[in-house]
Amino acid sequence: MKIIGCDLHARQQTLAMLDTDTGEVVKRTLKHEGNNVREFYSSLARPARVGVEATGSMQWFLNLMKELGIECCRRGLSPEVADLLLVYIQTDVIHRLHEEPAWCF
Repeated sequence: MKIIGCDLHARQQTLAMLDTDTGEVVKRTLKHEGNNVREFYSSLARPARVGVEATGSMQWFLNLMKELGIECCRRGLSPEVADLLLVYIQTDVIHRLHEEPAWCF
């Protein structure tokens, strides 16, 4: 499973993505140009979870996640997902995030 912490801005998003199968964490900045966002999220293997930092102009992103069938927590990031954005998080905390059903608050 891919777990993604997303810091959404008007022109780009910064994300940290954990592959729970391999433990690999990737940090990336994704510009909101053309089909970049759609292509990136469409290419993810399912299941995938996205925790997005709550912001007023995010409805387009929530609609896209719903359209692509990606689980999205929009009420704010749990402390674990927020820490994921720092990328320096310990792998065992992330694995607990994967196992806990209430991963957003």
